[in-house]
Amino acid sequence: MPGASSSAADLTIEITRDLDVITAQIKTRRFAGAVGFPKHAQWELAIAVSEAATNILKYGVRGSIYLAFYIDNPPFLEFVARDEGAGFESVELALQDRVSDGVDLRVAPRPGHRGLGLGLGAITRLMDDVEIASAPTGGAIVRARKRMRR
Repeated sequence: MPGASSSAADLTIEITRDLDVITAQIKTRRFAGAVGFPKHAQWELAIAVSEAATNILKYGVRGSIYLAFYIDNPPFLEFVARDEGAGFESVELALQDRVSDGVDLRVAPRPGHRGLGLGLGAITRLMDDVEIASAPTGGAIVRARKRMRR
């Protein structure tokens, strides 16, 4: 995704405990509504951010989500989720549904272990553009954009 110059509005949400996932979802929906996204897009953004926040706590212990709205053609909202975990051994594997901790639960199911489920895959399906990588200093970075459609 090419970089955008400057945002018209932004917000940072720290993710350190379970309650922060709900807070991130609510703040994202409100933020998206305030900048003009329609209701269905507000919910898609809130769900994607909620998935990212859940993954921060599950795999990265703590992190943050940065939201920014950019006036472009078309305008878009971007979120960047960063955590302090170990990062990804394989981004391609992590993006597959029902794969968790490097184990393909479709092939080798573990009783009582649901795994990552649809988390990262849901983000890629709900957003228009997604980049997922391990940070050079450790941890993971998810950068995702949703364009405004009127």
